[in-house]
Amino acid sequence: SLEFGPEPLPAVEPEEFDREKEIYEALVMSVRDYCDKLGIFSGVMEAVSGGIDSALGAAIACDAVGPDKVTLYNLPSRYNSEQTRSAARDLAANLGAEYHVVPIQEILDRMVGEFENSLHPIRNSITVENLQARIRGTLMMAEANDTGKLLLTNGNESEMALGYATLYGDMVGGLAVIGDLSKPDVYRVARFVNRRHGREIIPEIIFEIPASAELKDDQVDPFDYEMIGPLVNDFIERGASPDDLLERFVSRTLKPGAYPRDIYERYDRDSFRILADDIYRMISRAVYKRVQSAPIVVVSERAFGFDLRETIINGWSGR
Repeated sequence: SLEFGPEPLPAVEPEEFDREKEIYEALVMSVRDYCDKLGIFSGVMEAVSGGIDSALGAAIACDAVGPDKVTLYNLPSRYNSEQTRSAARDLAANLGAEYHVVPIQEILDRMVGEFENSLHPIRNSITVENLQARIRGTLMMAEANDTGKLLLTNGNESEMALGYATLYGDMVGGLAVIGDLSKPDVYRVARFVNRRHGREIIPEIIFEIPASAELKDDQVDPFDYEMIGPLVNDFIERGASPDDLLERFVSRTLKPGAYPRDIYERYDRDSFRILADDIYRMISRAVYKRVQSAPIVVVSERAFGFDLRETIINGWSGR
């Protein structure tokens, strides 16, 4: 008998799934679509500190719209080390993006002086820390207004969850490009950037510098992000409670591969319970910040913002 129809296609081996590649390409596509479909921005701009978050955001921006349409800014105070300033400069050179340095120490000193002359001596050191972030945010929004560019904000999911970001400071911008990535995922996806380009786009020193907001002397982020990342993920994406996670910890059934391999050596039952309770409480306490943040590009099953409608006033402890 005669057979009709096309010849069967040869079998094709499925491409191995590359999680970091999928996430990165989704973020690039999102920024490109956001700019193209709104059609109101002359380009993209971003403050780069020499840290990993802004480095990844800058790489995404350049791959999304082209480095000729991206402008990067470093806004150092006296607390920013020469190491991070140099890293930011090298990042911009590797990307081929326009780069400007805007020192803020003189502005900070004047604002502190005017505040204390008009009101009272500043009593809380965090006030001066947040003032630095707000000066940067004000300058960047002024530049966005004046140039018509889209300002990307660099807070990651771990920071947004814990409220470790300054309202009206580093949270300002038109789009939170990495707001759905945990801090560990930021490092993983940033590594992919260099693999994708086949050369060092994000300088190696940026992977090695301890995470820090650099808002005071000898400051480092006070979190174990290897633990914070998966805990936040379980709370937000999977709707787990502290009791749920404690039960899984005790039975050693926490999600394989998500938590550090030595988690059951790092923590005992009581220390894990305290950590889970603390993180859950911080997530609840930071809702008022998140509802005032820029829209987040979603790459997970459930993200802050449109996916997760949170209640600002919530006394529930999760138990």
